[in-house]
Amino acid sequence: MKLTIRSLIVLLLIFQAGTIYGEQKNYNIGLQRISTFIQSEDVEMHIMVWYPTSEHAKITKIGPYEMEVAKSATVEPGSRGLILISHGDGGSHLNHRDTAIYLAKMGYIVAAVLHPHNNFLDNSEEGTFKNLINRPDEISKAIDLLLSQPGFKENINVNRIAVIGHSAGAYTALALAGGIPNMANIREHCNKHHDDSTFCNIFRVLSQQELGEGLIKSTRDPRIKAAVLMAPVGVLFDDDQSLVKVNIPIRIYRAEKDDILRYPYHAEFLQKKLLIESEYIVVKNAGHYSFITPIPDRMKDKVGKVANDPNGFDRVQFHEAMNKEIADFLSRLL
Repeated sequence: MKLTIRSLIVLLLIFQAGTIYGEQKNYNIGLQRISTFIQSEDVEMHIMVWYPTSEHAKITKIGPYEMEVAKSATVEPGSRGLILISHGDGGSHLNHRDTAIYLAKMGYIVAAVLHPHNNFLDNSEEGTFKNLINRPDEISKAIDLLLSQPGFKENINVNRIAVIGHSAGAYTALALAGGIPNMANIREHCNKHHDDSTFCNIFRVLSQQELGEGLIKSTRDPRIKAAVLMAPVGVLFDDDQSLVKVNIPIRIYRAEKDDILRYPYHAEFLQKKLLIESEYIVVKNAGHYSFITPIPDRMKDKVGKVANDPNGFDRVQFHEAMNKEIADFLSRLL
């Protein structure tokens, strides 16, 4: 068959689209648990890593959940993007496992950190100055570890690293992107806006002295090339200079019925304040916890509010759409 110039151009565009928008093969999923000791915090940090593999996967119980994975399998060779996931206050490195698995099937290596002293086992540093400093540093240390870890370091493309965060995890992602937070903003905000009571109650345990420490030193990690913020904390970035150094692509999700980080003080505020144009999505009828992987029915009573959504919201359906959107965003911009 004779190909015209136009036919060749169409074929080339199709090939390029397949390359730009990620690998089309749905891989099996490998899973490893790795850890690193953080000397400055005197604590072991645990990381769950999902990645593409050609090895056989089977239904495996990981914590309270079942996943179809190949434990400790070898990584399918290739030049792969690395995605870090940061959970919210009191959360888990399994909170966003469906997103991690979806991205791993697309060919990414995905690492979810269990933030020390701010997780479901130990939440002793929630709402503290120390926690806001440590969280971005913990993600950077996870990148360091993966770039030195046999099996991962050979396959990670250092020009394709991104971070996804939910709630306090979105704060973490924005700090890594170059945002400079200021704790002093909290006092002023909470004195003015009593309707943002849930957020303010988290920080009410802090002493006036600690809140007064103010500006947090930049924790920007230049290896981060894109960020996805789900129900992000915004108040901390209220200074004129707080977001001027953020120059990477950002995608922001706001839950329309978020009763933890209330409109318009957080996601909406960031979208307006960022100097770069961000992708901004308001998820109709969603609640603050709607970004967490759907909780199995057998666990909903035990898990409580994290499992619940506003009446009529379908978390399963939403996650199917959101995971595709995030994969598209990352593939376009990494």
